Amino acid sequence: MCNRKRSFLLLLVAINPRSCFERRERSQREGRNLKTNEPMIIPATKVSVFSAGKLFKEKVAP
Repeated sequence: MCNRKRSFLLLLVAINPRSCFERRERSQREGRNLKTNEPMIIPATKVSVFSAGKLFKEKVAP
């Protein structure tokens, strides 16, 4: 992880310790190739999701 991302994550934790990251699964879905316009299958993946706490929401959008 680069230093920029790490410092951003530390800032988020410092603002609100109740905020958290969690891992969710995206299911397989159908997409389209933009060059050829052919349908294709996009495989299932795991993504990181940030859940903001109350204090963080108040600081960002008062």
